[in-house]
Amino acid sequence: MLKQKIVLLILMSSIGHSAIKSQTINDSISNAQAKKLVSWLASDRLQGRVNFTRQQLEVGTFIEHEFRECGLLPYKGLSNYYIPFDLTENPLPDQFSLDWNGSLLPSSSYICFSANLYISNKNLGEWSIIRSDSCISDSILYSLWKKPTNTLIWVDANSEDIHKLINRVKLPLYDPNGNILIVARPDAPAHMHFSTNMDYVRTVLWDVVGILPGRTKPDEIILFSAHYDHVDCGISGKSEGIYNGANDDASGTAAVLLLARYFAMRHDNGRTIAFCLFAGEELGLLGSQAFVKCMHTENIKAVINIEMIGKTTLTGKNAFAVIGSDYSNLSSILSKNLIGDSITVFNFEKAQDQRSLFQRSDNFPFFIKGIPAHSLMCSDDDDPCYHKTCDIAKSIDFNNMTRVIQAIATSCRTLIKGNDTPQISYERH
Repeated sequence: MLKQKIVLLILMSSIGHSAIKSQTINDSISNAQAKKLVSWLASDRLQGRVNFTRQQLEVGTFIEHEFRECGLLPYKGLSNYYIPFDLTENPLPDQFSLDWNGSLLPSSSYICFSANLYISNKNLGEWSIIRSDSCISDSILYSLWKKPTNTLIWVDANSEDIHKLINRVKLPLYDPNGNILIVARPDAPAHMHFSTNMDYVRTVLWDVVGILPGRTKPDEIILFSAHYDHVDCGISGKSEGIYNGANDDASGTAAVLLLARYFAMRHDNGRTIAFCLFAGEELGLLGSQAFVKCMHTENIKAVINIEMIGKTTLTGKNAFAVIGSDYSNLSSILSKNLIGDSITVFNFEKAQDQRSLFQRSDNFPFFIKGIPAHSLMCSDDDDPCYHKTCDIAKSIDFNNMTRVIQAIATSCRTLIKGNDTPQISYERH
């Protein structure tokens, strides 16, 4: 989608908070909300959110909708919330496939605007059709942007005119509520078949990121992250069913979504807050590596990566661990902000990290770039359901998990305001 949005002229619409109006700031991080999110993310329907699957794309779309609903904006330099990446240096394949009157059209002939990473097969009868001779009205396009429908705009022109056409149109900042397909062809549509290109699904992964601009220090960023992918087999390589990944890492994904909602409702952050959900972590930190490779990271002051906070095999109840706590002074900042709280910070230093949790989590690519970056965890590989089919929502301690998320919000208070800035203590290696 990034390559398909030819021009982005920001037309700010009012930020919608319709789904969170009934909540207060205090109850936006609740046991009920945490359970609802983890139960959906770890449901059998999503088959473990495995990389390169349609189900994972469904989760990516869900995260985008949550970010948009909270009023988050795209990360600086992006036209939407998605960062695509693959495992090679080759150009990304076309995201969609369009058969028009029996001919497969090149991507230069059409543009699709959609908030969905995956669009199932859609024939001509499933689209509302609007014909345009050579131009599209900004007001008509903007009104279509709000409708949760499929709209085909057929431009009676040659394909080479499509880019000139879009260059004259002002596009809203956010992705549309439905699917808008604009096709430039001299022949009217008699038969049409449009869908996501399955080669694309099999080769491309997506990070999903949104920001809350800072009020006093907008150029300084605190980043909260987790990974939303999981596995389809156990440590032995054998598959024994669905690996739901409730603790690893639906719990962290839910935490990031709840923190996004919480800070959006507060609307008092001095620094910009970025919220990023990574794909490809289970394949070797691919999503976080892609992020630091293609995005500007020099203004990120700290990374708070959240991993496996649904169980307590590492810390016991009422605590969260800062992995590699002696790599920076972040732990002392978090602890200071939690004085008097029922949740405490568990310092997990380099010497204790026999399984290299610090290097195996999505904080590490940021640390290599010179950014204080740590994972916050309550459990580790000793969880008896780690990468097993028993990692399900029913096994999560939601009461403790909710208190931990609330404590993370509190512990980061001075980071968010801009009063504290962590510093790296160890040499990067």
